[in-house]
Amino acid sequence: MPLKHHRHQQHKKHPKHYAKVYWPYMPLLLIMGLSLLIGQSFVARSQRDVLSYATEVSRNSLLDETNQARTSNSLNELTIDTKLNKAAQAKADDMVSRNYWSHTTPDDEAPWVFVDEVNYSYQKVGENLAYGFVTSGETVRGWMQSTSHRQNILDSAYTEIGFGIASSPDYIGNGQQTVIVALYGRPASAIRLPASFSSLSFGVISPNEQPVNSSDRIISEPAVMSVSKVHASSIGTIPGISFILGLIAGAGLVFLIIRHSIKLKRLIKDGERFVVKHPVLDLTIVSFVVLVALLSQSVGYIR
Repeated sequence: MPLKHHRHQQHKKHPKHYAKVYWPYMPLLLIMGLSLLIGQSFVARSQRDVLSYATEVSRNSLLDETNQARTSNSLNELTIDTKLNKAAQAKADDMVSRNYWSHTTPDDEAPWVFVDEVNYSYQKVGENLAYGFVTSGETVRGWMQSTSHRQNILDSAYTEIGFGIASSPDYIGNGQQTVIVALYGRPASAIRLPASFSSLSFGVISPNEQPVNSSDRIISEPAVMSVSKVHASSIGTIPGISFILGLIAGAGLVFLIIRHSIKLKRLIKDGERFVVKHPVLDLTIVSFVVLVALLSQSVGYIR
């Protein structure tokens, strides 16, 4: 009977002991878990291995996002042109079917060949490319982070636009991806542009006067640019946001290291007392650093 009573006492104390040891760590785990959840909400799904097609991207939403960017910079809105839509769709389909990520085709043809094929007569055309984004807003905000792509979106010469959207089960080895092509145009029927305007533009390209519908041009292919989650989010338009977040996170890490370097041994040996004594400040810094790391991950690519 005493033996049975003894076991009963051990059974009652066992969970209390574990609760006492591990309970102080629960706030840290909870906040880190919330940070992971918030970070992933910026892209709606995981990258690369589990990335699926961008079902939230459409021509209408891309047009709306583009015109929002233009009107906020006091520029005229663009209108959809059916020929530019056909040209952009042909380019997107070609990129997916032949599995390449470039403005020029594998046959070394300029992107304007798709514009010429639909008989779109222009004074000026430009092209933006993207893949990896899951919404139209992320796509346009990603383009706005690049000087050359931003110039295409905010070019006052353009009056029309067309979009192409194509999906691949394994695009250039990166799994399920959606390729987005935007073609910006000023038709030949519009008021003539000054001679100083370039007739063809994408990426970094030198101004050069071209006859209407001319495609005999040597093209300088721009580099691929990776866009982070923070830049694709609504706060990505804040100037220097990546630097600001990185600076704060770095300062937080330095603060933690300086503050606790001497106590590091005690921290590992007696974590319970440490977490109980410094819960708010330390957990906040750790959570912020985790969140910044998540926001720095790539969400898509532009060219």
